[in-house]
Amino acid sequence: MDKAFDLDTGSYGAIGQLYDRVELSAKAPPYVDASAGLLKLTIGDFLATFKNGAAIATQVAANAEVALQVVTGSDGGLRLDVGTPTTYVDILDENIDGANALSNAQFEAITSFALARVIAVGSSSVGALPLPAFGGVGVHNVGIAAQTGYLVVAGDVQ
Repeated sequence: MDKAFDLDTGSYGAIGQLYDRVELSAKAPPYVDASAGLLKLTIGDFLATFKNGAAIATQVAANAEVALQVVTGSDGGLRLDVGTPTTYVDILDENIDGANALSNAQFEAITSFALARVIAVGSSSVGALPLPAFGGVGVHNVGIAAQTGYLVVAGDVQ
């Protein structure tokens, strides 16, 4: 996923006042890890390059982990539910035009912007994971487990 957009044309909050444009690039695809009895979505190496005019003002790398749970929806169908993400944001110094000294307010604005984009990527990735459907049959007491390299979803079919 590579995307670029102007920050002065939307409601981007403080980030739109600091920079003119951002270029987003995912350097690694999101993946789901089902080990140790846990289900976790990892979003890695999501790069955001912030520009003022043609100059690169700053660049950050963000990655995140979020716990996933298979739950029964109100209709009895299975769906994935996400927890609170743990997000890491690193300020990069390479390829920056000029000084890269950020104030606390600038860092907070960048971190907030990156977190919102990481959550958007995570939500769309979780929505793409296929879950079994049973045509009108409800599943209760749903649980997940890893068994010999496979993710097993178990529950009571009613």
